[in-house]
Amino acid sequence: MVISLEERLASPYLARLSRNLISRLERSGMKKPDFAASIGMSGSQFRYIRGRAANPTIRTLASISKRLGIPLYELLEDAPLRDRRNPSADKMVATLSSVVKHKFHASGMSNKEFANFISMSLPQFYLIIRGESSPSLLVAEEIANRLELRLWQLLGVEDYDDGTGSRVARARPRRVAARATKAV
Repeated sequence: MVISLEERLASPYLARLSRNLISRLERSGMKKPDFAASIGMSGSQFRYIRGRAANPTIRTLASISKRLGIPLYELLEDAPLRDRRNPSADKMVATLSSVVKHKFHASGMSNKEFANFISMSLPQFYLIIRGESSPSLLVAEEIANRLELRLWQLLGVEDYDDGTGSRVARARPRRVAARATKAV
C-alpha cells in the first residue's frame, strides 16, 4: 500500500504529531538535532515528521511516545482517555496481527482476496499476520478503516467486539527471537 504525500499532509494524526513535537521542542529549549536525538531519531527523520512528509511505523511512534513519557494516543489525537491502555510497540504489533488474523478467518476469503481487501500485497499480509511487520501509521489506519475498526482497536489501545459477543483485548507479543535461539 502506497501512501501519497497528499494523504500524509491531510492526515489529522500526522498533523497532531507534528504540532506536539514542535511544541515539545520549543518547551525543551534544545536545538533541533539534540531534541531529535533525545527522542531516538536523526535530525532528518525529525524534519520529515515535523513537515508531515514521513509516515512513521507503529514501532517508531511507540518509541517516541515512550521517550516523551506520554501515551501514543495522546501524541496523535485530542480525544478523551476513555478505557484506553498504553501498550508497548510489541503488544500493538501483536494485537494488530491477532485482529487481522481473526477478521481474515471470519471473512471466508482466500489469502489473496483478503490481502486485496485490506489493500496490501500478499507478502506484506503474511508478515502482518505473523506479527513480523510494524506497518506505518497511515497503513494501520487504512487497515482499521477497511476492517471497520478504529485505529486504537486495531492496535489494542481499546477493546473491540468481535461479533461473537466477546470482547477482544490486546494480544501477547510473539517471542520470535527466543524461538530462533532455541532452534540453534
